[in-house]
Amino acid sequence: MIYKIYHDRIVLADDDDLALAEVDFPAIEGADHTVEITHTVVDESLQGQGIAGKLMLKLTEYLRKNHLTAIPSCSYAVKWFQKHPEASDVLSPDYMPELEDMPAAPRPEQTGSPAGGQGQDPYVHHPDPASVPYPGAYAPAPRLRRTAPEYTPAYKEAESGMPRNVAGTVMGVITRGLQLLCAFFLALIFIIYTYAVLLNLETLGQWETMVYDKNIAEMTFCGISGGILLIFFIEFFWMLTRKKVWDEDGSYRIDSGRGITAFVLVLFFYLLALVADAFVTGDGMVLSGILTAAETYLANGIIIRTLGIAGLILSIIRKVIGH
Repeated sequence: MIYKIYHDRIVLADDDDLALAEVDFPAIEGADHTVEITHTVVDESLQGQGIAGKLMLKLTEYLRKNHLTAIPSCSYAVKWFQKHPEASDVLSPDYMPELEDMPAAPRPEQTGSPAGGQGQDPYVHHPDPASVPYPGAYAPAPRLRRTAPEYTPAYKEAESGMPRNVAGTVMGVITRGLQLLCAFFLALIFIIYTYAVLLNLETLGQWETMVYDKNIAEMTFCGISGGILLIFFIEFFWMLTRKKVWDEDGSYRIDSGRGITAFVLVLFFYLLALVADAFVTGDGMVLSGILTAAETYLANGIIIRTLGIAGLILSIIRKVIGH
């Protein structure tokens, strides 16, 4: 998950760029450098984990950094500032008298109340699902949203606290290297298997005349081998691509670990070849073609298996780093 900071809200988004929690603070018209904290929204799956409080801490940091003051109107924000007087420096002077005189709001019973509803935190705003035009009342985080010049976000911060531009540079170099290494492994598998297929291409007859001669065994062998090589060829180029994502600054690409499917198929074909080599007798034209294809795949089986396992492990590491 990652915190995305905009000029009028802070969003906690998941790996699919969907907002799981956010705090809104639009600018107040006619009041220079003053915003209103209007909503604090937290997805039900994250409630009870202190996410709303973390959003408020991010907000106070943002307000201080940009020399802004705030007037909270959200019930959760009001309650939060009452519990955190050390953050009162970001409150607008116009709001301070109200804060000093404000009595502590009684917390509704846990059994449910009009403010929070059954099982809900009454100090976190829960919008009416019927009034919100997106599933679960949590909209996707804006992808190409442009910020106002006076409130240009200074950074986008990962949940670990490392600025995204720094983390992106370091992790980008690491994942790019691993991505090229995975592609190299798959290319080696493709070359090794292609060479083995060419050596066994005429084991069952002349491949140029297999259709004319109705050589079912040769056609079966060529069909299986050609299909496997085609899959490896497509997966090689897919592995070299990167996932395109958007944020308030535009679009960029990250390594999402593409290639896991390719190496899973490499190992899956290896297991199928072992099974075919052990149980297929070769009686009949089709079975003879299947057995020859299995033996061809296993001709360099140890190398293919080793490269497949190494590539799968590296692809999983890339995916974890990408997350």
